[in-house]
Amino acid sequence: MMVDFDEREHPIGIEILRVKQTGIDPFTVVSSLLTDVVERPDRADIARRCLEIAEARKRRREAQK
Repeated sequence: MMVDFDEREHPIGIEILRVKQTGIDPFTVVSSLLTDVVERPDRADIARRCLEIAEARKRRREAQK
C-alpha cells in the first residue's frame, strides 16, 4: 500500500494492490486516514455501479469490433 501526502501531511493519494488477495478493506484504510467522519457506502450501490461500469466496458469493446 502506498499513501501520498501533501505538504501539510494530508493524504492525497492511496494505492492498494492485490486488495482481494490480502483481505484489506479499502474503506477502512481510507477512513482511518481521514480526520472527518465518513459514512460507509451502501454495498448494493457499489455493486450496482460496478455492474454499470462492466456493462459500459463491454459495449465499448463490442463497438470497437
